[in-house]
Amino acid sequence: MSRRGQNDVEYKRVTCPKVLTDITKCKREDDDKVEVDAINARSPSAASKLPTMVPTAISALFMWYKRSAD
Repeated sequence: MSRRGQNDVEYKRVTCPKVLTDITKCKREDDDKVEVDAINARSPSAASKLPTMVPTAISALFMWYKRSAD
């Protein structure tokens, strides 16, 4: 049984002009800067090393606290 009639909706495939879809030759003015920023973002920073330092710092504080309690 077909559901056509009451809410007929005809779907058509819309094709975009090639100007909008072919971006292989596009270049932004800030492409070089964006690439440098991306490279810098991948380099390790102090924040990336923080999780490995936290257990050591907690252990040091615990030992200091235990020593001062004695």
